[in-house]
Amino acid sequence: MAFYSGFLIILSAHHRPRSSTDRMSDSGSDDMGSNPVGVTFLQITMLNIAKDFVYRKRFEILLIIIILTGYYQISFFIHPLKFGAVFFHYPWRYDIVENIRHGALPLWYFQQHVGVPVYADPQSGAWYPFVWLFSLFGRYSYFSFHIEFTVHILIAGLGMMWFAKELNISKFTSFLLAVAYVFSGVFSDNVLTSWVISYAWIPVIMALTVRLSKTLSLRDITALSLSLSMLILGGYPAFTIVLAYVIIIFTAYTFYKKTKLRTSDRWPYLATQFAVVFLTLLMTSVLLLSVYISTDYIGRTQPVPVSFANQGILSAKSFISLLLPYSVSGIDINSTIISYFTMANSYIGLIPLFLVVLSPFLLKKNFNLKLFFAISAILILYSMGTNLVVFKIFYNYLPGFDLFRFPNFIRVFFIPSLLIIAGITLDEIIKAKNYKPLIIISFVFTIIFVLIAVITFIISDISFNTGGLYNLLKNVGFSQRVFIQSILQSILLFIFILGIKYLKFSKKTIIAVFLTADMIFSFQMNYVYTGYAVRTSVTDTDKAIKNHSHKITLENNKAIWENNNDTKYYLFDFGFDPYEGKIRVYGNGSFKTNLFDSLIRDSLVSKPILSNPVVYITNKIKPLTPAAVTDTNVVYLNKDVYKKFSYKLQNRKPAEIENVVFEPNKVTISVKGSGMLAFLQNYYPGWKVFVNGEKQDLLKANLSFMGVFVPGNKNTESRVVFVYERNDVKAAFYISVISFISVFLIFLWTMFYKRKPA
Repeated sequence: MAFYSGFLIILSAHHRPRSSTDRMSDSGSDDMGSNPVGVTFLQITMLNIAKDFVYRKRFEILLIIIILTGYYQISFFIHPLKFGAVFFHYPWRYDIVENIRHGALPLWYFQQHVGVPVYADPQSGAWYPFVWLFSLFGRYSYFSFHIEFTVHILIAGLGMMWFAKELNISKFTSFLLAVAYVFSGVFSDNVLTSWVISYAWIPVIMALTVRLSKTLSLRDITALSLSLSMLILGGYPAFTIVLAYVIIIFTAYTFYKKTKLRTSDRWPYLATQFAVVFLTLLMTSVLLLSVYISTDYIGRTQPVPVSFANQGILSAKSFISLLLPYSVSGIDINSTIISYFTMANSYIGLIPLFLVVLSPFLLKKNFNLKLFFAISAILILYSMGTNLVVFKIFYNYLPGFDLFRFPNFIRVFFIPSLLIIAGITLDEIIKAKNYKPLIIISFVFTIIFVLIAVITFIISDISFNTGGLYNLLKNVGFSQRVFIQSILQSILLFIFILGIKYLKFSKKTIIAVFLTADMIFSFQMNYVYTGYAVRTSVTDTDKAIKNHSHKITLENNKAIWENNNDTKYYLFDFGFDPYEGKIRVYGNGSFKTNLFDSLIRDSLVSKPILSNPVVYITNKIKPLTPAAVTDTNVVYLNKDVYKKFSYKLQNRKPAEIENVVFEPNKVTISVKGSGMLAFLQNYYPGWKVFVNGEKQDLLKANLSFMGVFVPGNKNTESRVVFVYERNDVKAAFYISVISFISVFLIFLWTMFYKRKPA
């Protein structure tokens, strides 16, 4: 968004009306090459345009450079993302892009949890426009994954900068807040793709929401609806739910204020909000419908127990990350901080934290200050889980808050709130040119850090015999981490105090340099553990996937139970099987069908069933009872279905599977002979089966899977085709695509079209 205006300037320069001076410079010759004066004038004009663009967008350009530098391991494809990124999101995207490239909608994912409807999982990215865009460039490589990740970090930074400016914070301070946001604790300790997508679009959405409260325009209506659609289609649902409450409360308050002041735009303002909601629903209808029709079959669409929702809280101890973020990053100190080990960091930077502390003393009558303090306090209390009543109120009385866990995700809302408080305070300090309070509090915290280091060293058994910098950063315990960063923070603050008192540079420059250095330094100390895999490279990871990936074959799935936790390639700690064409019992996420969840909970029942290959045919069937499930090469059917087919299989000779071909949403099986064929993919609405072109009854086999009776003989080959189709989802997909393209074209039109004066 921020760069569109620059392109508009260049376009307007090319299409501006020709002045008399221009016409005079052209007289006497049609050949520009023979007129060096004309060429020089054009060059000077373009150079001035470029200089003007760079000057006006200097903060945006500098922010992009800082982000690419601070995330250099990712942005320059040095080390690969790890943890949830590689376990959950990359395999989904890899398969989704392959489906799209083959002209199929991404409906069914064969390899996870023995088959899941990936189109109904909001975290999969099945309907996210960015993922679809990557399908135009071939296989979704690990380089593609890092490009997508980096782009969203850039969107997050530019969006936060824009949000701050919409709240009347200066460009300089907005730039600093953007730097603090993209290197804050919420970014440094979690690389889940759906979460990062949410981090990116939330500040953009808030900026547009604030902007629409000031002036109504078609451009902002379309931009806001597009941004909301991107969040819903690609982000983690919990963020959308919370943001919906934020926008509703903000809209209600704004409408109340406009009504109280009797402004003429109060009803048009309310109408724009309904227009945004309507357009967003149209553009996201494919995902909303997919989730709705899955609510009775997928456990994660139902309310979760409070004990589950309480997982991943921010304990009181974890708030030490506001001062010492490195101290909370590490699996070895999980029990010490009582929080999830990659979701406990709330760092916003030393300067922003100091500004938040100073704000009540410097801005006593500022309404925005009080508002953002209240927002931050409520959200922080919620993040602490059932230890406090706020979480219980949200969980019990606000619809949607009982659908997810990890209350610490709320950091992406209270961290920007704290940063806005810091920004308002910094602008006041710069305006008054009174930096003394900032110097004093920096000096106080320098002493505090020194005392923390001394006390920690005295009362703790500190040893750094870990071997190498990486092992030091990763493996040292809680006390060592506190000691190390206390020393580093005190040194940084001492340098800052000397710099702001004695260096001849402007105070603003020194603050900007210190804040940037502080954020990147603290970010990198954590990111070496939580963000990227230091022992391998993006190139090697991508080669491993490319060189060893192939389609699903029956040979690789002789016993599904064995296709788990194949860690022969570093980084793929939860298995390399999906890339090798193997169906897996366990998946890359918690999205699984209720039937399969019931099956897998009982190992006595599931083990014999899952010891079969993904496709097998047999003349042995039994009624499904827990005591009966003891053998392999048997198909277990519900009692009524068993009675229907038991006589048909009497005295039948064993049939043979000749060939199995997997395609997107489709499996073709060649069978010689007759028998009961079992297909170990989850029984789910949308599956159909055809035998020699004729539709057959799809049977629920082995509790969770599919079966079909093949009435062939040993001398003929039958062709069995399982197809997954959802015409309702396909229709919703067309509605979403047409709506998205239409709204996007309208947005572009509002950007480029300028009404001529009457």
